[in-house]
Amino acid sequence: LDAARRGKTVNYETDRLRRDGTLLHVNITIFPLKDSTGSVRGIASITRDMSAMKKMRDELLLHDTVLSTSSYLFLIMENSGIDSRIVYANPALIRISGKQENEVLNCRAVDFLRRIAGESASRDFEKVLSASKYHECEFRLGEDRATPLVVYAYFSPVTNREGVITHFVLGMKDVTEEVRYREQLKNVNEKLNLLGELVRHDIKNGLQSILAYAESAVVSKDHSFILKSLSEIKSSVSRINRQLETFKDYQMSVESGPIWVDLSSVIERSFSGINHSGITVRRDVEDVEIYATPLLERVFHNLIDNSLRHGGHVTEIRVRTHISGESCSIVYEDDGVGLTEEQRKGLFGKSDMLSPRHGLHLVGELLSLTGISIRETGTEGSGARFEITVPSSSFRLKK
Repeated sequence: LDAARRGKTVNYETDRLRRDGTLLHVNITIFPLKDSTGSVRGIASITRDMSAMKKMRDELLLHDTVLSTSSYLFLIMENSGIDSRIVYANPALIRISGKQENEVLNCRAVDFLRRIAGESASRDFEKVLSASKYHECEFRLGEDRATPLVVYAYFSPVTNREGVITHFVLGMKDVTEEVRYREQLKNVNEKLNLLGELVRHDIKNGLQSILAYAESAVVSKDHSFILKSLSEIKSSVSRINRQLETFKDYQMSVESGPIWVDLSSVIERSFSGINHSGITVRRDVEDVEIYATPLLERVFHNLIDNSLRHGGHVTEIRVRTHISGESCSIVYEDDGVGLTEEQRKGLFGKSDMLSPRHGLHLVGELLSLTGISIRETGTEGSGARFEITVPSSSFRLKK
């Protein structure tokens, strides 16, 4: 009032209490009434109910706060076809893009999406433009980053009161961890399925061995041979039992993921777990650790089993390592009959599953779970030769 008396107009907002006890938000303007000489002769005021406007402003502020502080990524684009421009990007998205706000706003949406998420994202937006309807997808952000983000995204059209699409909203949620967990779960399921195959494969081999010894003992009249056969049968049964116990341990540990294992110890356990009497074993293995599935021992077990079953008159098995630059090679060789070109085809593929060399399919599967590869490089008539290649990220020299 004092300011109005001095000839100034005052405008402010405040709350007033209604008779029913509710608050009324009002805008009050107080201004002086002047005569022709400019002298203040009175004071007048205008009061306007601003409750609805204040509610709208508060909601807009709330929405802006949510968008500005949200970890979700939001982009609002005008509907101008392929030339649609960006009119809003929340801070989280601007940070991910690595750009300044003024570099993002008014940028062509298709170009911006292509830059931060690749061709797939820009194609998704073009589909939305042509179909003018809600669309969900998944793509990667920041391929140039050390760890790109995988995002779940949705494009949603925004209409005015007449139902005309004026803008599109793109919302994105970082699902990198969810995707990683999904891949881990898939990997665990693959390993568990593989365990089932290993159990069936090894028990089948053990039973075939037991059956062979039993059939020989039945027709033999040599007492010492019968006793030897019974001893071999007992050994085979014990071996099957150990395998079942081992698989139980594997099943419990497989979900823990890859571990660092001492290669020499793994190879030694592989040979000790299978009867290779009469075979000379030569090992030239460096002090190296391999980052691999706990089932790595099964790889060498199956290679040894393959030599004994299908190598002919194998008298020597050699295992050696060679480290060169970014990779470590593990070479497994025997002096058996080797493989023909026909046998070598699809040796580690699923087509091998019904062949006597089914274990080699399992070898390939086990190694591929951790990015390790295997190939057969031997010569027919000179023995089998398997070369296992371990990438630099999966081996280290022991300290």
